[in-house]
Amino acid sequence: MTSVRELVERLRLLQAWSGMSYRAVHREVVRARAARGVPERPVLNTIYRCFQPDRARLDVDLVTDVARALLGQDAGAEQWRQACWVVAGLGSAAAIVSVADSWPADLPSFVGRRAELATIAGLAEADRADPAILSITGMPGIGKTRLAVHAGHKLMARGRFARVRLAVDLRGYDPDRPPADPGAVLEGFLRRLGLPAEQIQHLDLAGRVAKYRQLLAGRDALVLLDNAASADQVRPLLPDGPGCCALITSRRALPELTAARQLPLDVLTLAEATTLLRRAGAPVDAEPELTARIAALVGYLPLALALVTARIKANPDWTLTDHFERLLHHQQSLRVDSGVEVAINLSYRDLTGDQQRAFRLLALHPGTEISPDAAAALIGTDEPAARRQLDQLSAASLVQRPGPDRFRFHNLINTFATARAHDEDPARSRRAGLARLANHYLYLAGRAVDAIYPHDRHGRPRIPAPPTAPDDPPDPAAARGWLNTERANLLAVATHPELPGPAAVAFSATLHRHLAMTCQYPDATLLHEHAIGAARRSADRAGEAGALVSLGDLYQRTGHYEQAVDHLSTGLAIARDLSDVDIEGRALFHLGFICLLSGRYERGAEYNRAALACMRATGNRFGEARALGNLGCAYQMTGQLDLAADHLRQTLALCRDLDDQEGEARVLDDLGTIYRLTGRPERAAEHHSAALELLREVGDREGEACALDNLGLVCQENGRLDRAAEHHRAALAISRDIGDRDDEARALNNLGTVCRRSGRYAQAEEHHRTALRLSTELGDPGGQAKALNGLGELALATGDLAQALRAHADAHQYASKIGHRQEQARADDGLGHAHHGLGNHEQAREHWTRALGVYEEFGFPEADGIRARLATR
Repeated sequence: MTSVRELVERLRLLQAWSGMSYRAVHREVVRARAARGVPERPVLNTIYRCFQPDRARLDVDLVTDVARALLGQDAGAEQWRQACWVVAGLGSAAAIVSVADSWPADLPSFVGRRAELATIAGLAEADRADPAILSITGMPGIGKTRLAVHAGHKLMARGRFARVRLAVDLRGYDPDRPPADPGAVLEGFLRRLGLPAEQIQHLDLAGRVAKYRQLLAGRDALVLLDNAASADQVRPLLPDGPGCCALITSRRALPELTAARQLPLDVLTLAEATTLLRRAGAPVDAEPELTARIAALVGYLPLALALVTARIKANPDWTLTDHFERLLHHQQSLRVDSGVEVAINLSYRDLTGDQQRAFRLLALHPGTEISPDAAAALIGTDEPAARRQLDQLSAASLVQRPGPDRFRFHNLINTFATARAHDEDPARSRRAGLARLANHYLYLAGRAVDAIYPHDRHGRPRIPAPPTAPDDPPDPAAARGWLNTERANLLAVATHPELPGPAAVAFSATLHRHLAMTCQYPDATLLHEHAIGAARRSADRAGEAGALVSLGDLYQRTGHYEQAVDHLSTGLAIARDLSDVDIEGRALFHLGFICLLSGRYERGAEYNRAALACMRATGNRFGEARALGNLGCAYQMTGQLDLAADHLRQTLALCRDLDDQEGEARVLDDLGTIYRLTGRPERAAEHHSAALELLREVGDREGEACALDNLGLVCQENGRLDRAAEHHRAALAISRDIGDRDDEARALNNLGTVCRRSGRYAQAEEHHRTALRLSTELGDPGGQAKALNGLGELALATGDLAQALRAHADAHQYASKIGHRQEQARADDGLGHAHHGLGNHEQAREHWTRALGVYEEFGFPEADGIRARLATR
């Protein structure tokens, strides 16, 4: 099913198969919802409209319940829910979630709920050994979120929950977007709690839950889980330590949450409704009977009463009779049972034409919250005018202010506004609004990414400044803040099913660098997959190739080399077919880097030479520096140290010319390795230390781990084993923290060597075997050779000559497979020692002679020891 029309037609066929009338379906849906504790009951006409082929939109929950009624069982109903999201083009939108580390703003119009507030306060402030968890349930518009937010503010006013406050809208009842994925919510919470992004990406759901609860332990945390869809969605998000409090709101009762105190809400009392109207200036005391009739007409619902009070404030010359008669007229003319719908419709009718248009267009925003500048773009006006319209809608209680310069709809009002937009605005008008919004976000995203990463602007699209754009470009800190604040909005717009293909591709190209560098891999994957699909549908082969290469880069960063090579190779083939040298260079560079990581150094050098030619042809100096640096590393790995040093010095000059401190630091670290390998440890230490200082300054933790590990190797050669162990352990901790398994294996191998040389043989074996397992999982023959050589040297130290022979022979095989001559020589040296110990002196001399040839050719200091050994044996 790929369209609303097709899905509705399938639903009609299912009804014909079942033999159920519309009235029977309605009865069953109402009965089933009542049995599940769902307070929202559709009217018969709503059920009827589900089957009409001219529908533009679908209520996902209602279609699912209708399908369940027609099928007579739960099995198969969830497939209809998934089909609705697929038809809406939002199958992956559950991962787009916005969380906050501040409590939502309180509402000045809050009244009543004294008993409920006392219950929440009593439970939250009690001395308990477990967290306080409350599930606030009730029908739409009854004030669940208002109560939770107000209760939180009252608790904070008493000095509680000053350290951690987290909030998220779980979108359990959003008609246009699926409920938020708990894993994505946890990712957002963990980021807000300060966990490095690199570490989060390598945690599964269970790991994220455990880390989340660990970070909340003892921190007096207050968590708002708003609009929950189910107990399964909420359960992973609950704290489990004393002193914490979680407030859940849901339209459904959640009895499965056995640890939660259930707090069902009823409508306001007449006295509470009267207080609300009195605050609006209505003469309620003079006309109590009329006040009661108005409250009853809107069902005593706080949301509907807020709309009525806003109308009373806006029309001070009207009498209560005027307001009552208007409400009554609309209820009768609309023939609806919902007091909320009557109140919303009446408030909408009171708006001017421009305000109504703004109200409708704002509902098309696919994110949760909107800023005034984005609202201006969507409406098609300037920011001051948009602010005025937002203020007017806020005064009418049609939009909410969750924070400074942030606006949002209540989901019931959003549903109403969206329906009005589809009924009253032509499709071209809606598409134009979305296009303006996308252009606004694209331009600001491009400016932000350029401010943070000024050296690699090459290849990012240049978006013309829209009328809504601010004049001054942001500094890097402000740019990062903006990208974090607008993250969910950017993804929601970029993956919107109605966004044109070129815009989807532009978002992919603009945001890739930032999402990759901040390890927001799920977001980036969603973005690039959507861009690939959009590019294919619009026959944009260049856009498809660019997004394929970006997705390949993500797979490489997460250690999925097979998928990375597949995407990069496909992107490369398209780029060459189009003669697009820029994308070709990017694909070649990433393919070359994967070869280096997996130990195929000669092949990696070929790719990087080709990438370097492309970068130079397109004037991409940043890419040129990166390709030069990787080529230098490839030469170093294959023992061509003079060539390596020459390429690295060219890279260093280019990075300094570009003022690229991150690149400069990486090259300094690589040059330090050249100095260490050629017997100049002091120069090596100088370069590694300078690199470490720069890497810490720019926040490159992966580079920091490499520099620390290299400093440890220098200390080993100087005999400072304790200091070497400190460096290697620090490198290991960072590698594990950021989830870099390549560097983790490298640090483990080096730490294993220190342990062997210090006589800690059991620890040495554990380190080398763990490194061997990691390298095997990564498919890295070079890492396997290093780990096996380490195990061979350990076996020699403990006198197990047979084991030494096996380990060094296997290491030689892996090193020969990829042409890693340094590890080949190391294996030959170990084999020489093992054969000599076993009395095989000719074989020992043969292996030592081969090792000496490599060490002499490359000028490695190990040559002196082997030369002396051969002279005496």
